Amino acid sequence: MGTYLQLKNKISKIFFEKRRNDSEIGWVSIPGGEYLMGSPVDDLNRNNDETQHVVTVRPFIISKNIITVQQFKEFIEATGYITDSENGNDEEKGSLIWKGYSSKFKHGASWKCNERGRILSAKDFDHPVIHVSWNDAKAFAEWKGCRLPTEAEWEYACRAGTITRFNTGNELNLNLANYKPDNSSGKYLNIEFRNEILPVGKFKPNAWGLYDMHGNVAEWCNDYYAPYPNEQQINPTGPESGEFRVVRGGSWLSHMRSCRSARRNSCKPDQSMYDVGFRIAFFK
Repeated sequence: MGTYLQLKNKISKIFFEKRRNDSEIGWVSIPGGEYLMGSPVDDLNRNNDETQHVVTVRPFIISKNIITVQQFKEFIEATGYITDSENGNDEEKGSLIWKGYSSKFKHGASWKCNERGRILSAKDFDHPVIHVSWNDAKAFAEWKGCRLPTEAEWEYACRAGTITRFNTGNELNLNLANYKPDNSSGKYLNIEFRNEILPVGKFKPNAWGLYDMHGNVAEWCNDYYAPYPNEQQINPTGPESGEFRVVRGGSWLSHMRSCRSARRNSCKPDQSMYDVGFRIAFFK
């Protein structure tokens, strides 16, 4: 048993050194700790699936940015991987795109495309990769010797020690994130909606050095989606099975309320679309 553990630790160290020295992906070390996951019952715009409960997470390392088109392109070229949007017969190939007023399935839309289904030029390869399913994100993470962050890790990293609605406070300034102003409130009538995804790292990072945790593109988490438990959790990984996987963070097309630290969404693991990407993580 001792020999086995020594070999396992040696292999883990090799993977860690490779990831730590990776010139393509910047890493942030997240300290372990305890926090209140979810939102208080009086929180503005709170949903019923945000039951607040105490969670402890162990230290982990996470990519400071969402994975870019360039990084995903290198994965495809190195492995020959076929994404869910590119797999199947001609009628099945494609992804959900944004038409300016609603989403629509477009044949041929894939990770090579922008939110409207147009092929990206090389100058835009610093944008977050989208039109990738949970399956695709997991495959990329495993290629890097990593994994997708758990939902508990994601929220803990997003909050970066805060207890407010956003890691910027109880409001999310448009100068700090890419999202859609809620003009119905009258509050942002004089602020122009960007109406597109921006390159990664365009805004100030949170207190732990992570970029775009609110808005720009939403992010796949590893967990199946399910109601929270009421009791305290230690390093939770979600249920063992389910139909949907968790999506967090909100996007360029989300209103401010949908970008809250506690906000939860979900999608089928083989679904891809115009506003969901991912970042990757691993234990120290």
